Order: sequence, then C-alpha cells, then structure tokens
Amino acid sequence: MFTVARGPWNLECVASFMQDYYQIILPLHGSRWGDLIILQGESLLIPAAEELLAKAISISCSKGLTEVAFVLSDSMVPSSAKAQFLRVYQPSGLNVQLFQNEQTALQWLIQQGLHCDKPAILPKFA
Repeated sequence: MFTVARGPWNLECVASFMQDYYQIILPLHGSRWGDLIILQGESLLIPAAEELLAKAISISCSKGLTEVAFVLSDSMVPSSAKAQFLRVYQPSGLNVQLFQNEQTALQWLIQQGLHCDKPAILPKFA
C-alpha cells in the first residue's frame, strides 16, 4: 500500500480517508501487507481524529497490515508529527519505522518480506 496524506486532520478528514482506505485494502484482506505513508505538510490530528485513526489502524491490522514505513515531508513540526503518529500506531503492535526518504522506506518494507505489486511506482523510488 502507498499512502500520501496531507494534514492537518480533523475528525471528518480521518473518517473520509478511512472510508476510501478500506475500499482500497479490501483485496488485501487475509494476506500480509504493509503501508508506505508519506506525510506532507502539518500532518497533525485533533484528539478525536487521533482516536478514530487508532481504531482504524486496529481494524487494518486485523485485515493483515503488519508493517508501516513513515516519511515526514514538508513539516515545520516534524518531532510533534512523529510523536503523534508513533503514539497512534505503536500500540497496535505494528512494526513501525520512520524514514527520511521514500527510497529507504520502500527498501525497508521489502527487507521485511513484503513486495510491491505495482512495479510502475518503483522507478519513482529508484
């Protein structure tokens, strides 16, 4: 899975995003999969959105999500965004790592035994 997200996020944004996300991950149910998430801008969540995202992550884990590679991009508060997303994602038991760039993040996911089923995106990360 490859996700690009731009914040900040309120409850409605997270709810809308998760509705779309669930439709996209439907074919992945029952298999082991990971997500490379690129956070652009100020990807901060209000408390209600943070709680909803935590629930959505739990559901995604039950559908096979095992690894998440984050790349923080264009943030003026990267340490705050990093702390918030780790707080939301780590309790789920996911293997979560943060990276400086997409190439390293993708390489890490592949090292975890995952593969990219859309080879067309690979040249972007070469």
